[in-house]
Amino acid sequence: MENLIITTPEELKTMIAEAIREALPAAAGAQAQTPPPGHLKGIKGLAAFLKVSHAKAQAIKNSGILPYFQAGKTILFDPQKVVAAMELHGQNTGRLKR
Repeated sequence: MENLIITTPEELKTMIAEAIREALPAAAGAQAQTPPPGHLKGIKGLAAFLKVSHAKAQAIKNSGILPYFQAGKTILFDPQKVVAAMELHGQNTGRLKR
């Protein structure tokens, strides 16, 4: 045991608190970043993309057919995956009408 470190409980608490302080700003900064380029932000962004009402976009999202991910409280949609999912499930929206 050549790397044995002997410390007091107070020193250990100080080291742990310092490590947490250093780690938390990095984790908080990751959540505060803007969505990846090209991603739709929130139900409002989804509604505009699909050219449907906010309520219809919320209903489509709640149906479980659309893949999405969350960054904190923000819901993000990949437009390509949204179109693919809508076509796969035969959903007919303003944007996808042919």
